[in-house]
Amino acid sequence: MSTVTTAAALILARLRPGVAGETRREVHLFPQDSCTALCGATFPTSDLERLDGFHGMPCVRCLARAPGGRGLAIR
Repeated sequence: MSTVTTAAALILARLRPGVAGETRREVHLFPQDSCTALCGATFPTSDLERLDGFHGMPCVRCLARAPGGRGLAIR
């Protein structure tokens, strides 16, 4: 599992196939140990698949709320 790191790590995840239509499967950013994405959307953990990078369309609201600049690194 790849994470986005700043002072606190963020997890990349999206809805699993079959849980939602393809257009709703945006990549969200989650604080560790939280089912609420930076955009404010909350999901059951069983509905999410963790990602090792941005595979598909990112959630624009999560990106807007993500720490930016030199503090943002994807591993």
